[in-house]
Amino acid sequence: MDCKKIIKSIALVSIIVFQILLTFFPSKESAILFAVLIFGIFIWFNYIKSYDSMNFALLYFLIMICNFLPYFRFWPMPAGFLLFLILQIVFPNLRKNSKWFKVGKYSSKNVVLLILTIVISAGILVLWYLITLPDLNPMVTSLKDKSKIVIIISIICFAIINAIVEESIFDGICYRAMEEHFKIPIIFIGLQALSYSVSHFHGIPNGYIGILLSFIYGGLMLGGLRYLSKGLVFPVIAHIFADLTIAILAFSVLI
Repeated sequence: MDCKKIIKSIALVSIIVFQILLTFFPSKESAILFAVLIFGIFIWFNYIKSYDSMNFALLYFLIMICNFLPYFRFWPMPAGFLLFLILQIVFPNLRKNSKWFKVGKYSSKNVVLLILTIVISAGILVLWYLITLPDLNPMVTSLKDKSKIVIIISIICFAIINAIVEESIFDGICYRAMEEHFKIPIIFIGLQALSYSVSHFHGIPNGYIGILLSFIYGGLMLGGLRYLSKGLVFPVIAHIFADLTIAILAFSVLI
């Protein structure tokens, strides 16, 4: 392996390490520091014309920035992804050589895997809910006084938007950058799984159990589905059903 490949490997892994450090040691100062470092990596990727890695660094830079911007910090991943899409539109050079967005291939095998993924994820989430009895009241507070139709529409919209955003980030942009460089499936799927799982430390399920479940399901299972289907459609569909399961568990007392 030549020097450039070693440096690129370190740079790609470093971005995920910065994400992990910010998750466990959050502060405005650390977010700014990591954002500056990732922007430097972005510039270097642009210099060596590694376009998928460049987009990966750009996206994570924007997410880091959103972690300390007013309003954006409450939902940094969707905000960062939205800014990323805007820059892709404004600057065509950012997207012309990028290969992160792929629809994928339809096959009966992939459909079976999709159904199995949906069933397994729903079962695990329900089991987690019954065993841990988590307090999901904060999730439903804003809709307590709304009608059932508003609640149902909100659940569906949340599941669809969240699934599209997260799959685009992790099984799209992150996955493609890792795949393009590391080549070996267990490595690039494992790295995107690590990034995905850490991002759910404050999600539902949260904490270390959230990281573990997210690593297994969102990372390895959805990453595997992305690998086998060669695109994002199947992982997005599976993710929608997982989010619907979470939302239904949270809002079941209101429906």
